[in-house]
Amino acid sequence: MKNWTLITQAVSGYLILGMLLAANLLSAQCEDADASIWLDTWASCQPSLNPKAEYGNSHWIQYDFGSVRNLSKTWVWNTNDPNKLQQGFQQVKVDYSVSGEEWTYWGEMTFPMGIGQAVYGGFSGPDLVGIQAQYVLLTALSNYGDAACFGLAEIKFNLLPNQSLDSIPSRGDDCAAIEEVYVEAVTESEAFLSWDYELEGDEAFFVVEYRTGEGEWMEAETDEAEILLIDLEPDTDYEFRVAIICEEEAFYSEVEDFTTGEQDPDCFRVEGIMVSEITGNSAQVSWPGGDDFDLFFFRYTKADELDIEMDETEEDNVLLEELEPYTDYILQVGVICGEEIAWSASVYFTTTGTTATGDPNSPIANYKVFPNPTNANIVLEFNTLEQEPLIYYLSNTMGSTILQGQYRSQVGTNRHTFNLSNFPDGVYILAMKTKDGRQRMTERIVKIGQ
Repeated sequence: MKNWTLITQAVSGYLILGMLLAANLLSAQCEDADASIWLDTWASCQPSLNPKAEYGNSHWIQYDFGSVRNLSKTWVWNTNDPNKLQQGFQQVKVDYSVSGEEWTYWGEMTFPMGIGQAVYGGFSGPDLVGIQAQYVLLTALSNYGDAACFGLAEIKFNLLPNQSLDSIPSRGDDCAAIEEVYVEAVTESEAFLSWDYELEGDEAFFVVEYRTGEGEWMEAETDEAEILLIDLEPDTDYEFRVAIICEEEAFYSEVEDFTTGEQDPDCFRVEGIMVSEITGNSAQVSWPGGDDFDLFFFRYTKADELDIEMDETEEDNVLLEELEPYTDYILQVGVICGEEIAWSASVYFTTTGTTATGDPNSPIANYKVFPNPTNANIVLEFNTLEQEPLIYYLSNTMGSTILQGQYRSQVGTNRHTFNLSNFPDGVYILAMKTKDGRQRMTERIVKIGQ
């Protein structure tokens, strides 16, 4: 195998370049985003003269977009064949060129190793926002241990509409602007969004708002120009918009939409997930195992950030650690169905303010709220180590308190019922704390019609 210059016909929007080696011909594919790169790969097993002469003989791959294009963000899948993970690019130099003769050095980047699993989402590649070029050159300085071959599975370039080399659209007097938003990798329960932006300053902060129909906007915050929305409803139309925050003002994109996929009725989904032994920095999660599955996936995130942690286990339980106190989390458990992961419904839990169950300074512990969702009443069940008045609040998503009261706890297990029959359908937050504020719990409640 040897290095190849990849020549493709560029298209507006994302260009996905699949690298497949067959009969000494490297072909390119324009297709939909693929988060399950498995055995397809490109490899260079013999160094050759680099298009940038000063790099000499090396392992490289060059992309030709056919004309000078406005570049933006990229997404990369490293070699993911479990038998060839060591071939994957590691330390990589990135250069770009208008002519293919004079090259501009962008910088170096470390490509994470592939995971060797059928479901592989890749990673954010070089950020080429604001660059205009016809050619992009990747030169591998190292791989993950293979003695001869260097490999890569797929790279996706975001090509913006053509402009003249000296013409960048003005955004007027605004200090920031969302220029274009992209929707990809939409499944039955999630959607990956990314966007281009202009900003006066170095620190970017974004708010993504999304909703179904004419419902209330749900919000997620991020300091990256991308986000994975999870816990979406299958076969549902969503509206969304992205805001960039600058000088304490929000500058919004246009409202756009996407539709989630249909749920496969043949896919098994984990039910009966229990979260227990919740402390300020950990939580024990368990679920019915079943004999048909020897591998489970789990992912969790802060409810207001969607910065997702994902892992796998062969057990039917897991201890989540290094959590933050007084924080709402979302959790899902999944199993493989076909070439994708079938995720459970989301489970919400809130960490406490202590680091050990049974701490005498922690009067509220090991609580649960059920049924949730509900069409009428909810029951709060919790344990305490002392008799003490507790104050509870029920608020809507706008932060307005709609129910408030006091409950005197007893040592041991406590149960208190809340009647939501007269409240409109929607999302509410239940919170409880001691009079002196030493402890609190919060839980997200969903009220649905009968």
